Formats: sequence, structure tokens, C-alpha cells
Amino acid sequence: MTSSLGTQILQEYWPFPVKDRRSGNYVDLLPLSVNDADALWPAVVAAPETFPYLRYGPFEEIKGLQIFLKEVSARAHQPFWIVVPKGQAPQGWLSICGVDQKNSSIEIGSIWFAPSLQGTRAAREAIFLLMCHAMDELGYQRLVWRCQSQNQKSFKAAKNLGTW
Repeated sequence: MTSSLGTQILQEYWPFPVKDRRSGNYVDLLPLSVNDADALWPAVVAAPETFPYLRYGPFEEIKGLQIFLKEVSARAHQPFWIVVPKGQAPQGWLSICGVDQKNSSIEIGSIWFAPSLQGTRAAREAIFLLMCHAMDELGYQRLVWRCQSQNQKSFKAAKNLGTW
């Protein structure tokens, strides 16, 4: 049925995100696991100043990072990926969270990018790959981007991606 408002959405339930490898021209997203701690550690330990807007970190020892990765990689309701720019070591992670399958709403969040990744094509493409998975592949109607109110870099990134 079509009206002046558009086509009526008859779907009652949207599929859950698939935690598999996603690749673009500049970046690969790999399902996060505790085994990624060693590869992520150099970027994490070098950038403790990048954690003030997150509910976790900074990590003073690799053991803390391992505990965190073990906990989040086990979340069935929130798939996480590590962000690996082509030809480089992992430089971050991100997740799909706030999945509302009944109301066709999904959120990209829990994003941590090393300074070397922030503002790059690889960073934009990492977000874009998850946006495409949510909207194009799974058919979600609403994409949510939340950030801490003082995190100006996240606001700028959202604007650059056209979400604002």
C-alpha cells in the first residue's frame, strides 16, 4: 500500500546483525575475540587519552584489555568487530548495539579508534560497512548514533557521515 507518506512497512521483525568479516577498500572488520588483545595492545597502550568518553579503559596492563575483550566478545546481543586498516595492525573496535528488531532500529556504538585511525578513510569506511550491513543487508529503517555530549570528535564524525 502506498500513500503520500510512502510505502507501508509490513515487516514485523528484522534479522539480528551477523558477526562476520566485512571488507572494504581501506579496512577490514573482523569479529572481535580475546585473542586480539596482543595485536590491539600497542595502539591501546599508546593512547590512554582516547578513553574519557567511554565506560571502559584506559587499560594499564594487557590483562585488563584481555578481560574487557573476553567480556564484550561473549555478548550475544552486541556483536563487536576489530578495525584493521589494510596492510596495518588493528587500530580499534566498534559494535552494533541497541538492536530493536521489532521497531527496526539499530545503533552503532562502543567505538574506540586509535589516534592513527581517527579521521581517516579507513575509519569512515569501518562505520559505513556497518551502516550498509544494518540498512541495506538487514533492512533496518532507523540507525542511531549516540555520543557523549562533550565528545566533539564524535559529533564531527557523525556530521561527516551525514547522520546529523
